[in-house]
Amino acid sequence: MSNPDAKRVTTPLPPWLAAAVLLMLLPFVDKAIHIDDPLFVWTAKQILVSPLDFYGFEVNWYGVRESMAAVNKNPPLVAYYLAAVGGVFGFSEVALHLGMLVPALALAFGIAALAREVGVEPGAAALGAIATPAFAVAASSLMSDVAMLALGIWGLALAVRSIDAGRLAPALAAGALLGLAVLTKYFAIAFLPLVVVYAIATRRVQGPVAGVCGVAIGVIGAYDLLYAGAYGLHPIADVVGYATGTTAPLGGSLPHRLAVGLFFLGGCSIGPALMATRLWTRRELALFVFFGGLVSAGCVYVVSEVTEHFDLAMHEAVFALAGVQWLALGAREVYRERDPLAIVLACWIAGVFVFAAFTNWTTNGRSILPAIPALGILLARGLERHGPVAKPALALGVGTSFALALAVAYGDARLAGSARTAAAALVSQYATPAEPDERFVFQGSWGFQYYMEELGAEKFEIGRHEMNPGDRMVVPGNNTNLVRVPEGRAREPEIETFEKADWVSLLARRRSAGYHASVWGVLPFSFGASVPARYAVYEFDHRWVLRRKTPGAE
Repeated sequence: MSNPDAKRVTTPLPPWLAAAVLLMLLPFVDKAIHIDDPLFVWTAKQILVSPLDFYGFEVNWYGVRESMAAVNKNPPLVAYYLAAVGGVFGFSEVALHLGMLVPALALAFGIAALAREVGVEPGAAALGAIATPAFAVAASSLMSDVAMLALGIWGLALAVRSIDAGRLAPALAAGALLGLAVLTKYFAIAFLPLVVVYAIATRRVQGPVAGVCGVAIGVIGAYDLLYAGAYGLHPIADVVGYATGTTAPLGGSLPHRLAVGLFFLGGCSIGPALMATRLWTRRELALFVFFGGLVSAGCVYVVSEVTEHFDLAMHEAVFALAGVQWLALGAREVYRERDPLAIVLACWIAGVFVFAAFTNWTTNGRSILPAIPALGILLARGLERHGPVAKPALALGVGTSFALALAVAYGDARLAGSARTAAAALVSQYATPAEPDERFVFQGSWGFQYYMEELGAEKFEIGRHEMNPGDRMVVPGNNTNLVRVPEGRAREPEIETFEKADWVSLLARRRSAGYHASVWGVLPFSFGASVPARYAVYEFDHRWVLRRKTPGAE
């Protein structure tokens, strides 16, 4: 970016990237519907019924029946894509996941294209991004994060080209792609400040910048008005309020949130972070280990009892050190190079980190994912400057990165699969009532809700369902949107357990793992003996009615 016209690479994008992405994701094409996947699948099915009324139905997600427009804090573009896939090939897990390979491939090649635009070796940058737990887990889901990032990265690559060349046509295309990225996930708005930062850093604040931002804002504004007219709320303001207005994770003190943010930044990119240690000189490495080690030790002290959970404390120390390293490398890049690329990468990484750690309602792997392309480009640029890396060392680094990413994705797939297995077993064993008027209901959301409802079970609804003697209720232990069954209303519950991955945890309080929401744990994942998924089956012997609170009620 310091001299883009001289540095721009004209060689084709590496075709082997497709093989790398497929190698990463094909093992998970039968992965169960998981976390927020159901919201996108249900919306896709609604689109096939009423294409222009994508959120025109109700869903019981939080324990009460609400409009999908109030529940789903995502725009509908990915649901439209899933509707196209499902309409042609059906809504099986395999069909949907094969369909989602397209945005994953687009993201990998988009990172390579952006790296090529800024004079960085495209294959290395893309490989450094996809060989991460963040990419592997997100790309094996049906949620909107990968598609959003793919559109945003391609939009950013075209914006860079338009600003460097002073051409309006690529600027208009970039604006359209960035606008579509926002219609995929609202976080994509953050790409627009990066375009402005790059233009200012290159001293080319001219027509192309206005073209990029004008088209993107026009697309976003038109969508916002249409959505407000259809569903009575402005989606951008609604999602900002949701992201910033919910209780902060685990107490929310600034040191605690800093620590959790570093754990997630380092853990979700752990393989490339290990390779990035090569970017330091010996003196810099010694200083980094000393000062970064102090920060890492402080993070461990803030969140855990080291003597009680030494193995988890070691995870925290390593992940925090890896997170500190990325922030330090971004700052060093600005200090050393003082060029537009360094400034944009530092702002990119720091901005995502601040959002994930201090702004979003919870820290999770999805909120770290947008930083991954910048980390890949930063790593590739540093390795180019470092000089050739011996082939055995390079093979070891790449192989380790892929192995770690696949291990975490495997753990997430097993977690998803355990809910699918549990739903089938619980419905088979408990759903048939002993008496005709006895009710069988369940609590919980995510993939468990999807499969329970597919099997005909009904989710407990606050204020609507009353539980009477003989009624049964399933309450998952590792789920969300649960209400406690009060003592004295039901018999001692039967506990059913279902195995997840037996050596990696992504969502287990006892293993301090909270990949999908840090309210479960301060680590994105942890290796070691995992905890089986537990489901409590209550049989009521007394009547229980849980009333829905009305506004202003005590």
